[in-house]
Amino acid sequence: MLNWTDLCGLLMILAGPLSGVAAAHQHKAGPLSLIVFSVVGLAIGFGLGMLSSKLSYRILRSKTLPSGLRFVSYMLVPMASLFLVVLAPALLVMVVYG
Repeated sequence: MLNWTDLCGLLMILAGPLSGVAAAHQHKAGPLSLIVFSVVGLAIGFGLGMLSSKLSYRILRSKTLPSGLRFVSYMLVPMASLFLVVLAPALLVMVVYG
């Protein structure tokens, strides 16, 4: 069964390389740069996806947080991580290419 955290984790693995390639293509980068930023985006997506998944499940299993805060945090952590995965490679390309 695929839940919200796992779905966002899979989307992060796809969104990272796509964001890196799209941003590099927008700055008219060469083919080698497209590959490099795709791999960087994949690494960012995979890393943040794993971190987000572990954090979300840890929040969900927490006994000290109130149940409403646990649910909201469980939903918002993957969304914020997905936003960062899309934004990070694009910002990296902007830093490299100005």
